[in-house]
Amino acid sequence: MSVVSTRRDSGVRPAYNLLICLPTMDTIYFEWDQVPVRTLSLHEVLEEFIKHHKLDPKTEHRFRTSFKRIDEIKPNADTSNFGKKDLLLLQNYLTDKYDRRYINRFTTDIRRVFKWAALFDLVSNAKSHELTLVPQLQKGDRRCRENKKRTNVPDEYVEAFQKHCRRPVTADMVELESIHGMRPGKVCNLKPCMIDFKYDGENWLAQPEEHKTAGKGFTRSFVLCKRSQEILKKYMPDDPNRHFFLNDKGNPFTPNVFGKAVKKVIDKHGLQKFVPYQLRHNAATKTAMEHGREYAQELLGHAKPEMTDNYIHDPTLGTEKIQKLAVERNRKFAPPPSPEYPEPRILRIFRGS
Repeated sequence: MSVVSTRRDSGVRPAYNLLICLPTMDTIYFEWDQVPVRTLSLHEVLEEFIKHHKLDPKTEHRFRTSFKRIDEIKPNADTSNFGKKDLLLLQNYLTDKYDRRYINRFTTDIRRVFKWAALFDLVSNAKSHELTLVPQLQKGDRRCRENKKRTNVPDEYVEAFQKHCRRPVTADMVELESIHGMRPGKVCNLKPCMIDFKYDGENWLAQPEEHKTAGKGFTRSFVLCKRSQEILKKYMPDDPNRHFFLNDKGNPFTPNVFGKAVKKVIDKHGLQKFVPYQLRHNAATKTAMEHGREYAQELLGHAKPEMTDNYIHDPTLGTEKIQKLAVERNRKFAPPPSPEYPEPRILRIFRGS
């Protein structure tokens, strides 16, 4: 039998020792040996985490940014000297710079890396659990600002943008996203090899290579209508593995470059501000109003209808169930109807004897 130390992040490596027992089995002796080893830095743990999960560039950049924030308050930190007090200090340090949800994202990413590291014995289980003791910032916390929830864009804002946009590729990307409710990344990554041009004889079927619900066994598809086909035909590349939309340098658009291109037009002409992702809310709201929430859920590719509700911004849809409940209550508590008696009829007038 062996004895294993849980102090992995204390700078020592546990050594295995034999269990020594007396013949009478009344007393058991344990022996401990500790071999000093080098502790891992936080960035070394992060590199192992990224290598194991094979993260996409966007998610990898997000995790690296979270750990760079640690360097701002505690440079050269390692797994032995970073704990709950340091995470709490980081949380308080970021309250003056970012909004509540953004700060919670930083702390969640750090916890996730430590939880994975504990699974593979890079840190102790106690160290991973220690970071979970730091609570997330709740709504209404006065230490940080609260950004407004993202909503849909009025149609007149989008029409004004299309009118003043002098770059056809940017205007077409905005229109394509408005029609199908795509995420900006899906618009930027469209390639001919993803599209079935003979889907039903009239429409095209686009199936992205990667999407958020792929790990849950869901497929993601976009049925491209005639208008979308006209847009893509203008940018059809010779190589089916090349992207449709390229910038001035001949490189594929990224969501960041796409957002900056939209912002540049808005700032130049003094238009009402919006970001490309809000067009996804527009498509969800219009589809729900015309066909119902189930169609909106299919359009957005959500696994759960609760997620789709965050994209629908029609106040009348949210009151349907309440209205039905009110009608049922009115029927339940309404006074019973009075019996209907026939109107009296005068047969003859008695005038006396």
